[in-house]
Amino acid sequence: MATRRDVLRSGSLAAAAMALPLPAWARSFGSGSAAGASLGRRDLAPLVGNRLLAEAPDGRRVELLLVEVGDTPSARLARTSGRDDCFIAVFEGSEPGLGQGTYAVSSPATGEMQIFLVPAPGPDPDRSRVVATINRVVR
Repeated sequence: MATRRDVLRSGSLAAAAMALPLPAWARSFGSGSAAGASLGRRDLAPLVGNRLLAEAPDGRRVELLLVEVGDTPSARLARTSGRDDCFIAVFEGSEPGLGQGTYAVSSPATGEMQIFLVPAPGPDPDRSRVVATINRVVR
């Protein structure tokens, strides 16, 4: 069982890590068609309506449909509307209950990229909906 001290230490370390600049390897999704550069909104937006293949860490392969690429909920307030480096990508899958985690997502257009996906409510309970929030804005 974690003690209060353990929780405070972990929180302090996480806060300190957030203040540090990202190393070059962490600024990129992966090595897709963008020749090692970070994939942005302009790379994913044309793929709306296309299917991508996601591989979970446990080896399970799931087909995902990219249904939306848009602004983050706080884009207007944060003044990041329309930016290539700050957006959300919404995917739907045929498997209900696709869990939160990092998936290797690939398509012929993008190559393979590591994306952290989070479950989100969707219109159809028989399909999973997951969202990737991309925010590489440095202020």
